Amino acid sequence: MALEKQTVVVVLLGLAFMLLFTAFQTQSNMQEVVIDSIQKDDPSFTGSGYISLAVVYAVSGPLNWLAPSALAVMGPKLTMFVGATTYTLFVASFLWPQTWLLYVMSVLLGIGAALIWVGQGNYLSLMSDDTSMRRNSGIFWALFQCSLVFGNIFVYFQFRGQDVIDKHTRTVVFSVLTAVSALGLLVFLVLPRPGVSSGRADDIVSPKQALLNSVSLFKTKEMLLLSITFFYAGQELSFYSGVYSSCLSFTLRFPDPKKLVGLSGIFIGLGEILGGAIFGIFGSKTIKFGRDPIVLLGFIVHIVSFYLVFLNIPSAAPLGDTYDPSHFSDEYISGTMVKYTAQPQNPTKSCKAKGADLRVSFKNTFETAAVLRKMSLTRAKAFLNNVLKHKECVPFRRFTGGIGRCAQAKQWKMTQGRWPTKSCHYLLDLLKNLESNAQFKGLDVDNLYVRHICVQRACQMRRRTYRAHGRINPYMSSPCHVEIIAEEKPERVEKPGVKKRLRLIKQKRKRNSSSWKPKKYKTHKTTYSAKKRKAAAAIAAAAQKGDSSVAVAGKPKKKATQKAAPAKKAAPRIKDGKIQKKKPAAKSAPKKKSEKAPKKDAGKQ
Repeated sequence: MALEKQTVVVVLLGLAFMLLFTAFQTQSNMQEVVIDSIQKDDPSFTGSGYISLAVVYAVSGPLNWLAPSALAVMGPKLTMFVGATTYTLFVASFLWPQTWLLYVMSVLLGIGAALIWVGQGNYLSLMSDDTSMRRNSGIFWALFQCSLVFGNIFVYFQFRGQDVIDKHTRTVVFSVLTAVSALGLLVFLVLPRPGVSSGRADDIVSPKQALLNSVSLFKTKEMLLLSITFFYAGQELSFYSGVYSSCLSFTLRFPDPKKLVGLSGIFIGLGEILGGAIFGIFGSKTIKFGRDPIVLLGFIVHIVSFYLVFLNIPSAAPLGDTYDPSHFSDEYISGTMVKYTAQPQNPTKSCKAKGADLRVSFKNTFETAAVLRKMSLTRAKAFLNNVLKHKECVPFRRFTGGIGRCAQAKQWKMTQGRWPTKSCHYLLDLLKNLESNAQFKGLDVDNLYVRHICVQRACQMRRRTYRAHGRINPYMSSPCHVEIIAEEKPERVEKPGVKKRLRLIKQKRKRNSSSWKPKKYKTHKTTYSAKKRKAAAAIAAAAQKGDSSVAVAGKPKKKATQKAAPAKKAAPRIKDGKIQKKKPAAKSAPKKKSEKAPKKDAGKQ
């Protein structure tokens, strides 16, 4: 009967850890993803999930030496409760994200982690004996690993379909996780003290003696050898609990990558539950082969898993969002690097992107890509988005059969145009991949332009369309290959005064050439009748000759009448000091009227 009570206590212990770590392991699994979303909403938040986990383990490691001393003072139950309280406070701190609070709670969590695990090991050993230790350990770890499954199922449905985890979703997730963690605290309070109603009591030692016992135990040969495996286990735990899920969410070539955070945690939990069930509950049968083959098998499985993760995840995935290809892409599977139809002039200032066997129309993609050539990267993305919104069209210059006319094609001096939605989506994805490659190489994204873009036909594939009356018509699809090369625009630096001197030299050469002639005066046509045109031509001809006495509008120009200048008086004659008067001129005799000639008589001869 006592054995059954001890089993119940072990189940309660596993349940308490399951509730507590449902909150914590789910939170640590998505911590970097959530912090990245917080930084996009609030740029003043500069915390890092990786640094936070590093602080947790950096504090927890040295304090594990002092945890046995605290255990000797408080006992295993109180030690576990104090450690569990720090876990609850750490999860609740994400309801009010602050940079300083993140790191302060990380330090407290490191202290609590050392306390709770030392207390758990002591409590479990006191509630077991030599015959039930293996079974109780399997029960505890099976319940403990369920925490990854339940918490990540909740996260999977909350994060599904979201590119950025918004504030409302974060509040809901962390409120639920805080409540689950608080429920685990209550279960810790229900646990009985060892030796009171069940289990056996621990030997009471002083805190100093507990510390000395820990140091002496570490100096043994077995612990020194096990410390190597402990170091490896810490590296492995930090990778799959904090780094791997973040890499999946940052790899944007995966469809809906944020939901993979919860999905990866679910499968990790299922694997740990399966391993705990096989090697814990059925330990009496697996022990026949010894412990060494089991440990070696686990190490081999780990190495194979890490190598597959390395092949599947891009190198830049732990740092942030990326479209970079992985080692499982076509270029590595085929054994050769991807070949491009053109090479950049300066490889250090350029970046590439390529898509092979894209299931999109070759003709539509060809015409869309032709417009992007020589465009800046920013303008190319804006153009494709405008085409999706029908604000601009793609002009069709080569494949014009059956293409309708639209007014937006006038922008490109064409008449035929379309809005190929699927081609725009594929090219936008390639441009985002190109931009990610440029950022990884440290290029200036705002200064990039599409230097080369090429669309080629791929192997046709068979498709079918379903018609009326149960008929099926086969046809061939036309996929394509697309490759893009972008380069930074070179900076042109001109010598001072060179441009002005070249302009003067060109003008001088033009004037000295024999073909240079001065501009002729041309009258502006403001008349329409033949009479007025003739008069205007006469004015133009007179203007060239310098004659101003030309009729205006067909009317003779009046000559200006000039008044005769007054005659000058002759100077007076002086003789013997006297002025002599001028004698009047003699009057001439009047002329006689000429006699009229006799009229000839018409009748006389």
